Amino acid sequence: MEAIEKSITMLKWFPKPVELIDILNGDSEEQAIKAWMSLQRAVGCVGTNRSVLFEDPKTTAVIKFFGGWQEIGNWSVAYMGKRREEFVEAYKTIKNPPPTEKLIGRGEDPRLLNGYPNLNPWAIVRRDGEIVSMRRVLASNGSEVLDLPEPQYELPEPKKMDQGDGSELVPVSAFLPQLTGAFK
Repeated sequence: MEAIEKSITMLKWFPKPVELIDILNGDSEEQAIKAWMSLQRAVGCVGTNRSVLFEDPKTTAVIKFFGGWQEIGNWSVAYMGKRREEFVEAYKTIKNPPPTEKLIGRGEDPRLLNGYPNLNPWAIVRRDGEIVSMRRVLASNGSEVLDLPEPQYELPEPKKMDQGDGSELVPVSAFLPQLTGAFK
């Protein structure tokens, strides 16, 4: 509905389906910049030690083109502007990407697992840039694993203590979950 309303103001003729899709998703430049921002957020929040799955197959294809998820972690901050331009151009040129797949982080290196099941947490980056942390649980048979989303906790409202002079103190314990990253 939103795309139709925008098309009324933007287009002269009745919109084609492809024009409605472009209005919803943005042009290829906007899509590429959104993908770059999702990549930056994933590197900052997830890190390249954990594995990640991007729902956008074009983002996965570009990351693989640049050497993979672990290689992205080696990029120097000083060259991020240049890397951004390269990423955006590569993203715009991909027309039919292969299906997306989980990109392996350093923590899932088979040489480090020594035959043990991989219980390292990983993450899913949705198309809108939201990150869902996943955890692995070992089954009772000792060999199969199950991937589950991390539980989402609602942080309680910090208790405020009146000092008598109108100012309020908030105990540090109210902020510990945020500081330690224990809760999302």
